[in-house]
Amino acid sequence: MLASGAPIKLVADVLGHASSSFTSDVYAVVAEELAEAAAVAVAAFVPRRTRADKIDAVGSIHGPSTAS
Repeated sequence: MLASGAPIKLVADVLGHASSSFTSDVYAVVAEELAEAAAVAVAAFVPRRTRADKIDAVGSIHGPSTAS
């Protein structure tokens, strides 16, 4: 529920915890691990380009072509 963005108070109520601070203490590590796993998964889909690829794309290394 926390990973989906549910408020901590709602999660505490659903789990029957007396306070949301207890829920936060218990599940904070789990939520951080889920966030890290999600970031790694998203990074796997992001195409990587090297610095040289970026420079070549704008022509900064070679400059304008002077060949005929």
